[in-house]
Amino acid sequence: MTGMICMRRHIAAPACGRKGASNRPRRAFHSRPCIPGLPPARAEPHIFHERLQLDLRHRRRGAGRSKRQQETKMLASFASKNLRSALLAILPCAIAAPALAASPVTYVSASGSDSGGCATAASACRTFAYAIGQTSAGGDMKAIDAGDFGPFTINKAISVTGAPGASAGQSGPFDVITVAAAVTDSVNISGLVIQGLNNTGYIGVKVNSAGLVTIKNCHLRNLKGNGVFIQASGAVGGKVRYLIEDTTIAKVAGHGISLSAINNVADGVINRVSISGAGSAGIASEKFSYGDVTDTTVVNSGVGFKAGSDGWIQLARSTATANNTGLLIDPNAYGVFSFGNNLIYHNGSNISGGVPTVLQLK
Repeated sequence: MTGMICMRRHIAAPACGRKGASNRPRRAFHSRPCIPGLPPARAEPHIFHERLQLDLRHRRRGAGRSKRQQETKMLASFASKNLRSALLAILPCAIAAPALAASPVTYVSASGSDSGGCATAASACRTFAYAIGQTSAGGDMKAIDAGDFGPFTINKAISVTGAPGASAGQSGPFDVITVAAAVTDSVNISGLVIQGLNNTGYIGVKVNSAGLVTIKNCHLRNLKGNGVFIQASGAVGGKVRYLIEDTTIAKVAGHGISLSAINNVADGVINRVSISGAGSAGIASEKFSYGDVTDTTVVNSGVGFKAGSDGWIQLARSTATANNTGLLIDPNAYGVFSFGNNLIYHNGSNISGGVPTVLQLK
């Protein structure tokens, strides 16, 4: 019988029917006996089985990798969606709405509301403290009707103008208006009632720093401290100039006007001012402060005019009457200079502590 060649690891197998050949089925996947007359199998069954197993392992690995890739994509997609949602949620908080542009003119009204830009009379705000934040440097802040518009701080060049019956009141033991502007800034306050409500406010206008402060046509009253305090406590070497004009000051526990430059120099004019009921002095100058006082009257106060240590006062056409002391001069004062046309009379003591220097008008 013609022999057949069976493939097993590329080794020839004995022909069927010959010595050593066997007709028993081989132990393999899809094995069949070697039957004479039939063509041999193309490969050994166990080799096919091994290849099949290897192929299945590769497929399982591929399927595993594919599953992991799908899971990774799903996680990435989920994370991306969550990140987008989180960003959309926080963006409104992280990106603040643009601030309203400051206006060169703002308004306050008794019927106003502290919102918006206060840039028209129809959109007026309720308080000076809010409106000043909406006012550009060098601008105007105006009261358009009667009402109390509260205490506030001035930190820039500005003009504050009242209306008949408009006031800035303080209901606690604090200052009503504080000026803390730059040494190049001009501050103007006019037409306001500046008061302590229920006799609780402390200082009416306290000037810590500024270039020039003008107070005109104002009424200051019912205060536990000074009416106007030119403190000039800013950076050393600065100078605060001031003009207080056509103003009345009444019922203050301290000085009507106190000039006391703690670190600097205060220099200015007090003109046509009426002061009554000051617990201390109507006008007091000390600590490198200078005051040119004209056409001014102080009555019913502790002292009419006082030149304290390192203080300087120049008097013209002014009156001190019905006070405990009309004119008080500290031994360390720079002095009191009079043009000889003042009235210091009917006080408990007209002149105390020194003698004024009389200047001759030319």
